[in-house]
Amino acid sequence: MSSPWWGRVSLFRSGISSRLSLLNSLFPNCFINQTVLKHIHLAETTSTMQAVRDADERLAAGGVVVVSADYQTSGRGQRGNSWESEHGQNLLFSMTFCPVGVQASRQFMVSEALSVSIVETVRSIAPSVSATVKWPNDIYIGDCKVAGILIEHDLQGGEIRRTIAGVGLNVNQMVFRSDAPNPVSLRQVFRQQFDCKVLLDAILGKFFGMMGLEGKRATATSASVHATYMQLLYRRKGLFPYRAGSETFMAEIADVSANGTLLLRTADGKVRQFGFKEVEFVIKPNDKL
Repeated sequence: MSSPWWGRVSLFRSGISSRLSLLNSLFPNCFINQTVLKHIHLAETTSTMQAVRDADERLAAGGVVVVSADYQTSGRGQRGNSWESEHGQNLLFSMTFCPVGVQASRQFMVSEALSVSIVETVRSIAPSVSATVKWPNDIYIGDCKVAGILIEHDLQGGEIRRTIAGVGLNVNQMVFRSDAPNPVSLRQVFRQQFDCKVLLDAILGKFFGMMGLEGKRATATSASVHATYMQLLYRRKGLFPYRAGSETFMAEIADVSANGTLLLRTADGKVRQFGFKEVEFVIKPNDKL
C-alpha cells in the first residue's frame, strides 16, 4: 500500500512558482496572491478530484492546491462516465482554488479559460494541428477527443466560494480499450512521447495568467477569454448534425451565452438554446483526424 498523500506534499516546482510570483506582482488583486501553492503528486489514487478535495480540507490551504497522479482507479468524466487511462501514460490532475470576484452567473468563464489553456498548449506543440474546444469543454483534435474537463463550483452569496477542476489529457497512451467512440492521444497524433510535467506547467501557467486579471478587470477579462473560446470552438462555422432527444437536425453555432448555454441556428434560420446534456454533436465513428 502506498504512503498517504499528506506525507508527500511539495511546493510547486520552481518554474510554476516563479511564473505565479510574477503574476502576483503584476496583478496584486488576483486570487493567486492569497495562497500558499501546494502541489501533491500521487502514484495512484481513486480520483484526483476526490484527492484534491480531501487535501484542501486537511491542509486548510484556502488557496490553490493541485493534485496530479500517475493512475486513478475511479477517474470520472462528463455524464458520469469513467475515464480510461493507462498507468503513467497520461496527464491526470485536479486543482482547487477560489476565483475571487467571479459571480455565480459568470462561472462558465472558468470552464472557458481552462479549455482555452489546454487548446493553446496543444497548439503550441504544432500550430498546424486542429485542436479545438467541443462545447462545453471537451478538447478535440480533428474529430477525436484528446482531453476532458470536469468542473464543480461551491457557490455562496451569488459568488463562487470554491472551485474544483479536473483534467484528463491523453498524452502517451497508444491503445484505448474502452468503448469510448473517438479517443486519441498526443503521441498518436505527433508520433512522439511527451513529458506530462512540462504539459502541466504550460497549462497551469496559461490558466492562471488568464484568471489572474479577474480581480481588477473582470469584465474585460471575461470578454477576452470568451472571444478566444468562441474562436477555438469545434465546428465553429458551417452546418453540422446535432441530436436533441429523438430529433436529429442540422445547425451552426450562433453563440455561447455567459452561463454556458449553446445557441444553435438551424438551417431555416431559427435560433435554439440548449443547456449541458440537452443536445449532442453527431460524429460519425469513422471520422478521421
